[in-house]
Amino acid sequence: MDDILVQCPSDVPLACINECEAWGECIVRCDVLGRCNRDTAVECWFQATDFQRCLDANAPDLPLPTDPGVFVPPTPGACPAGQHSHNGNCHADHVCGADEIGGGSAECQACGAGQVPNPDGTACQSCPHGEGSPGQCNSDPCGRDATDSAALAFVGGIGKEPQEQGVTFYCKGGKSIEEYGWASSTAANACGVSVSVPNLPSCWTGHHRADDCRLSFTHTHPWFTWPADKGVRCGLRGNVLDTEEEMDDQNRRGLDFSGVDVSAADQFGVESHLGVSDRSCTRARRLSDEREVIAGACTSPTAI
Repeated sequence: MDDILVQCPSDVPLACINECEAWGECIVRCDVLGRCNRDTAVECWFQATDFQRCLDANAPDLPLPTDPGVFVPPTPGACPAGQHSHNGNCHADHVCGADEIGGGSAECQACGAGQVPNPDGTACQSCPHGEGSPGQCNSDPCGRDATDSAALAFVGGIGKEPQEQGVTFYCKGGKSIEEYGWASSTAANACGVSVSVPNLPSCWTGHHRADDCRLSFTHTHPWFTWPADKGVRCGLRGNVLDTEEEMDDQNRRGLDFSGVDVSAADQFGVESHLGVSDRSCTRARRLSDEREVIAGACTSPTAI
């Protein structure tokens, strides 16, 4: 018999509670849960007869109730772990796949093509850049993570050297990141690089990514070694580094973005990535001026 709980009317004599509950359970299965067949109907008739006989013997003035009482569905937690209640019975929880919503007491439903479950698994959400593995959206091919990765690949290929190198990254049709205007510093100024910037809008200012747009100005800062690089020219005025102290000072300056770096990035509406002078880390500067270390552990200026 199903585990059905029925609370009989309060005026039913204690001696007839068992008969009342048996009749009530039969009625619940038949009328409430919809499990009524010929055998159940016959059983309910016998249960009602037994209940009436008990009432006649213990409470002659009390007729058979028109309502067997209150059906109490199983309360949360009544089923063991890994099961849920349905129609008065415990059932194994639904276990959904990576590309389905539901689970537990809710049946699993597959998300459509290009859709994945939201974080709490209650609804399907669209993937703006398509679906990769089941249940996982593809990342934005021109998003921040992809831009940081492109910058890291560029900086990672450049060692400590007494010159700057730079490049502009831009989004190609919303599908890939491309390089533009790669350049190196010159003997007239080893501490600056003139990188060409494509005549495109910024990707970070609400521009539609389906078209081309600018992403990042990425460059390295030079590292000077005494006395091998004695006499190198540095800065817009071409100042000559003639002493070890001057070189150390310039190496320290190269551990972070310069004012010129910040102005250039703001002028073109791009984020900026920097391979610091001693290549101990790679920094990123966002349009909000928030700065992050995206690789390595930056050397303290006091260590130089």
